Amino acid sequence: MNKQINPDGSSYEGSTNYHKLVTEMFEHVILLCTIQEIPVPQKNINLLHMMKTFLQDCTDIGGNLTQIGDNDSGKCITGYTITPSRSPKLLQYRWAGISIINTHGWHCTFRHPTFFSYQPSGHFHHDELALTLSLDGRPLLVDSGTFLYTSNISQRNAFKSAHAHTTYYIPELEPRSSIDLFQTKRSHTNHDAMIEIKDKNIVIQDYHKKYESYGIKAHRRLLFDTYKEIFEIQDWLEPSTQKTQIKSTHEQHNLVWNMHWAPDIELIQNDDHAWIITKKTKPIAHLTTTLSFDCQETHISPAYGALEATKTLSAQQPAIPTKVYCTKIRRF
Repeated sequence: MNKQINPDGSSYEGSTNYHKLVTEMFEHVILLCTIQEIPVPQKNINLLHMMKTFLQDCTDIGGNLTQIGDNDSGKCITGYTITPSRSPKLLQYRWAGISIINTHGWHCTFRHPTFFSYQPSGHFHHDELALTLSLDGRPLLVDSGTFLYTSNISQRNAFKSAHAHTTYYIPELEPRSSIDLFQTKRSHTNHDAMIEIKDKNIVIQDYHKKYESYGIKAHRRLLFDTYKEIFEIQDWLEPSTQKTQIKSTHEQHNLVWNMHWAPDIELIQNDDHAWIITKKTKPIAHLTTTLSFDCQETHISPAYGALEATKTLSAQQPAIPTKVYCTKIRRF
């Protein structure tokens, strides 16, 4: 417990579902110690409380735990219930690399590129700057999950890739698929993200340096207008100041965006830059964008070995430095 749990109560494996599993394990052990009158250090009791708080903060008001990183559906306690946090919050779990907006019925996670050199990388995904979004306890934007491990190498790599997350990336510069299924190429990154409240706006901004050897830094800014209930996602590249022997070629590449929707969500296109998000024919939210999205039939994995059909909005644009690409989602 002292080795695997970060100072903010999150697990060092970078996965919310593995965090849930080890929380069940540690709670079980502490209960057994209590029954047997074996003293438990107060530090560990406090850590368990922080672990359970992290799970609550990662859960929307419908009881849906946000899926981040690997998920093998492991359980120690059947029927372990997480009571979601209902108090409005703007949170940063710095060690976990997750920021959370939980207010006005919205629940949003922002995945930072945080990684510390002491962490094992095997259960991390290539999910830098990825988002999840839920409204009134109904998941909208979701992580695609894990699906399988060793029984299907190509699917394992596909579900770990940037393509399987609600983020943007340059395909040619992404890490190549690997036959080593439990190593994920990540660099030590622990810079502080910008998180603040300005007037009625919550602002979260971060960048990753995964393409820095090509002279590129990828940025994402998330703004939530708490008065109008509008999420605005701004993405842009900027030249990196790092000296590199590899010539910068970002204008020769395309950027790819994917937005993965929950299986029960339907998307109705209004025009080239506007979509209505519905559930059971009822409009939930409205999306407008400077991007030209196509709607594709795809799959997500809600549990290990399981697949569900869903929709993904996908777009490609030339990777032009400093140009800002913008997408807005508001309550209908």
